[in-house]
Parts: sequence; C-alpha cells; structure tokens
Amino acid sequence: MPSRVLLRERLQRYRQIGQAIVKYGFGMVLDRTHLARWLRLPTRAGPFSSESAPARVRQMLEELGPTFIKLGQILSTRPDLLPFAYLQELEKLQDQVAPLPGETIQQVVEEQLQARYDRHFSSFTREPLASGSIAQVHRASLIDGTQVVLKVRKPGIERTIQADLQILRDLALLMTRFIKEAELYQPVRIVEEFSRSIRKELDLSLEGRRIERFRRNFSDDDRVTAPRVYPQLTTSQVLTMTWVDGIKISRVKELEEMGLDRRQLAITGARATVKQIFVDGFFHADPHPGNLFVTRSGRLCYLDFGITGQLDATRMADLNFLLHGLVSQDAEKIIRGLSALNAVDERVDIASLKREVEEMLEIYYGLPLKEIKIQELLESTFEVMRTFRVRIPADLSHLARALMAIEGVGLMLDPEFNLMSELEPVLSEVLKKRLSFSSILKVSEKNLTGLYFLTREIPSSLESFLRHLRKGAFNLTFEHEGLEELTSSLDKASNRIAFSLIIAALLIASSLIVVSGKGHLILGFPALGVLGFFFAAIMGIWLLIGILRAGKL
Repeated sequence: MPSRVLLRERLQRYRQIGQAIVKYGFGMVLDRTHLARWLRLPTRAGPFSSESAPARVRQMLEELGPTFIKLGQILSTRPDLLPFAYLQELEKLQDQVAPLPGETIQQVVEEQLQARYDRHFSSFTREPLASGSIAQVHRASLIDGTQVVLKVRKPGIERTIQADLQILRDLALLMTRFIKEAELYQPVRIVEEFSRSIRKELDLSLEGRRIERFRRNFSDDDRVTAPRVYPQLTTSQVLTMTWVDGIKISRVKELEEMGLDRRQLAITGARATVKQIFVDGFFHADPHPGNLFVTRSGRLCYLDFGITGQLDATRMADLNFLLHGLVSQDAEKIIRGLSALNAVDERVDIASLKREVEEMLEIYYGLPLKEIKIQELLESTFEVMRTFRVRIPADLSHLARALMAIEGVGLMLDPEFNLMSELEPVLSEVLKKRLSFSSILKVSEKNLTGLYFLTREIPSSLESFLRHLRKGAFNLTFEHEGLEELTSSLDKASNRIAFSLIIAALLIASSLIVVSGKGHLILGFPALGVLGFFFAAIMGIWLLIGILRAGKL
C-alpha cells in the first residue's frame, strides 16, 4: 500500500480516537498533549453521558474497537495500575462483535492447514459459538467423529492492531512528556506490556502450548482439567481443541440439578489456584466465571488461556513471603517481600510506607481469617502501593487478580467460602519448606556457583581495568535527572531572545530609513522602511501568540 495512503489512514484513525476522547469527556488529555491543535479538534464536546468516569472509559474503549477493547480487558486484570472502580467497570467490556461469514473462516483454516477442509474435518458449523474482536469460535467434527472446537483468528486483524499500537505508543509518549500526573501510571510501560500481551494473544499456537502445559500439570488430578489440543491442526491462526461437554460454573442451579457439591467445587478451584501459583509456577491469570466450566463428570475445566502468569523458583519464594505477610498481617514481611521483588526504589520513603501498611492492617487486626476477604485486603494493599508509587511487577498483579477472581467464584458457589482459610496453611507450609536447611543449602550452592564463575572473571577484568587506566581511556557518562527539560527550556528562551533581537534590529533599521527619507516612497514614507515595520509587526505578533500558547509571559 502506498505510503501516502497509509499516512492518510493513520491520520484518520488519530482523528477517530481524538473524537472519541472528546466525546466521552476526556478532552483535557488532547489539550495538555497539544494533540487538539494538531488534530483540529475541540477539547470540549456537547454534554456527554452523565455516567461515572470509569463507565465512560469503558464506553469509549468499546467504541474504539478491537485493540482498545483488549487494552481494557488486560487493564481490568491490573489492580496495581488502576483504582478498583475502573477495574470493575472494565470487567464489563463486551468482546462480542459481528461475526465474519463461515466461508471466510473456513478459507483461513484451509490456508493455515494447507489442505482442503474435508481432509481433516467431517463437519463444520458455520454459525460461530462466539465472535470476538480477534477470533471466532466454531464447532466441528474430526474425520473419526470426535467433537472439536476451532478458534480462528480473523484475517487482517493483525494489521489493524499494529496500527493502533503505534498510535497508543505516540499517545503514551506525549502523556509522559506533557502530563506530570501521568508518571504515576507509567503510560509507556503500560503500552509496552500491552503490546507484548496482545502479540502473544494473536499467536494461537502459543495459547495451545499453554493449555497443554496446564493439562500436564494436572494430569494426576481427576478434579481439574482443560481441553485437549491437537498440535497437528493448530497454527498461529488456528487452534483446534476438544469440545467440552459441560456447563458454565455460574449456572449454580444447573450444578445442583446435576447433583454436584457446590462447596466442594469452590474448594477445588481454590486449591487448584494455589497449586498453579506456588507449586507449578504457571497459572491461569483470569479464572472468572466465563472461563470456568464444569464437565458432566464434575471436573473443573479451565478455558481461554490468553492471559497467564509464569514464576521461577525465586519469584515464587518472594511472592510467597509477601502473601504470607499479608495473610499473617505482618507489615515487616510485606515490605521485605516488596523489596525482594524490586518494587521499592530509592525514591520511596520506606518508613512512611511501613507506617501506612501497619495502619491498613490494623483494620484486620484480631479478626479470624474466615472473616477476612482476600479482595478487600488486596484492594487496600494496592491502594497504598499506588499512593507511594511502588512499582508492582506484572506477575504479582496477575497473581492478585487470579486470587480475587477465584474468591469471587467461590463465594458465588458457597456464600460461606473463605479463600484466606485455604491460603494460610499452604503459604505457611511452602514458606517452611523455603526456609528449611535443604532449601537454604540449594540456594547457597547456586550462589556459590555464581561466585565461582565471578572469581574466574576477576583477573581478566582487573587486567583490562588497569590497562585502560594506564592509557587514560575511560569514558564517564553522567545523567542528570530533569536536565533534558532544563535544556529544552533554555533552548526555547534563547530562541525567543534571538527572535526579539531580530525584531528590534528591523525596527531600528526601518526607523533610520524612514528618517533618511530616501528611496521609493509609499504614502510619503520610504518603501523599504515601511516594509521593515510591516515584517517587524508580523514577527512580533507571531512571537506574542507563541508565548501566550505556551501559557508563560
């Protein structure tokens, strides 16, 4: 496609996004990032919806389409970035869009599998089971009669998402540069994390591998499962899985009619989540009711592995330490856990943070575990973290989201369910193992191995250092925080001074010419002098407008 057409499309998309931002009452973002002037948009529209700001954000994202809907859905799993009022609203984002014709989807399948459809499948239901912004889901049958589900990525969606991602990056950079308050939310980091997440979601073969990994982790458990994936019928755009014969876990009445124990299902979900996080180091990060089915045999089946979390042994130990601090209401452990996760940098006032955490925990002091809800505790914790600008790692945020979601499912099944009671003994046991002599010995052995290789490198590094020292060949790099802003301000000031000097010179020269009375005359005055005054006036007005727009006289 010619670059001119691409540029025109990009500009048109910028205007669509800008118009939506203004429409839902957030025009000040365009104003403060100077995009309103560039896009020629007003910063205020007519009366917008009287709903709350979180509701208007959701409506705006829905209107802007696939990329922004996915952004909202991913943000709804990040309690470290947004207040809970926004998270609850973003959870309502609907990803149901008009489906593409069955023939189009069938064509994608044939292109991806490099064979006619009937070579692998005996039937294909043209009406989709679901149609999202990125993919459609259809039911089909294999040649041997096995019932399967095909998840197929819509053609052309990747190009649309890539274009929107570039615009989001531009917006994030502008917000970081011009809106000081945006620093708290780190828009550039959010867009980078979102870009990585949505690219992974576009690769359906990666989702297939995640499902298979989950199945292997629960292969010995007859209470938890996931669909079986057919690798030979799976590509980056097509995911083939077995059909799950069951019902959504939210249909509580149907579960009772099947004779299933609701309380036991809640406990199964809680224990499965704990196992995923603290034993496997790989967990489903969004186990809300829409992603959990119960099979006819009573097994809990996880669906949709678009968002998962992964933890190595060190990370699991650090997170366990932090969560144990929360459950046992120990502020010291919480602070140490955050420090181990590199969430607390030198700008954070540790003493004040600890006091705030202690005040938060005081609310729960003396309460039995069965009376404490994990969602309330985590909400309070993340509120403190946002206040002190503690940078919560994405995996901790995903872990928190998984715990809150599974607690919600448990309470829906059994109003007496308490996740804290399930967590406490497991966390204590895991922590005891981490602090055991054998575990400490393993960590020490690992550290000694690193120290061994470090000592091997010391002689050559020292020799190189001394060689450079003798030659005087050292480069020192200094970085002064905020210096770029100062440099930019000085550049602007010097440019205005230079501009003012040119105007002054024009005025003086023109005055001298007019006084001399020589040359061609206009209205009885020398033409060259009149032109000089005219250009000086234009430049003076231009300078004044620039100063007024900058808001500084």
